[in-house]
Amino acid sequence: MAILLNLYIFSSLKIIIMAKLPKGILGPIIGIIGNIVGVERLGVTYIKARPKPSLLPPTEKQVAQRARFKFMQQFLLPFKPYFMLGFPNPRNGRTSPNVAFSLNYRHALKGEYPDFNIDFAALTMSKGSLPRVFGIEWEFTGTDQLELTWYNHTQGRELPNDQVMFVLYDRQLGKVDGILGGVKRSAGTCKFTINPQMVGHSLEMYFSLYSIDRKRVSDSVYLGRLLR
Repeated sequence: MAILLNLYIFSSLKIIIMAKLPKGILGPIIGIIGNIVGVERLGVTYIKARPKPSLLPPTEKQVAQRARFKFMQQFLLPFKPYFMLGFPNPRNGRTSPNVAFSLNYRHALKGEYPDFNIDFAALTMSKGSLPRVFGIEWEFTGTDQLELTWYNHTQGRELPNDQVMFVLYDRQLGKVDGILGGVKRSAGTCKFTINPQMVGHSLEMYFSLYSIDRKRVSDSVYLGRLLR
């Protein structure tokens, strides 16, 4: 009865209520109550003031900044499964895609509004302290067959079962394909079948490694542009 009474009072005062109590009346508030917003992020609940919409038209700088932000968001979206492995252990309430976005927004996004572009050599798929492999080479072994080879330089901080992450990006289609595990560092080689839709296209290639427990990762290496 108390909950119904409170809702009635709020309604009579014309306070907007769009909130949920997913864990009962003593649990966190998720949603909007008047000028208060309850948000749950990574298991932590925050309450903040509801932002007031501006009645002023955006400035040219604001338009450019929003367009820049939107362009990068849309570009990076297909990479999300790789970013989840490539940026482990995010801190301060951030997510792995958030960390990837911040890094690539600063270093890989180029150009001025409205002509943005990506510096693919500066694009980062992963970043961490796990030792990399060296001497990575690739060659076509068939129309849609690609073979990668590498050698390990032992530094004492790597393990033979570290997993390979290989990323191919098709600029023409805006699609991503690749390898997420299943190939060990110690193998020294892997074979990959290119998506039929991507055969004959220019593809950007990236290589990195992550530990079997997914807690450590190497810096990604840009292998260049694959042309067929």
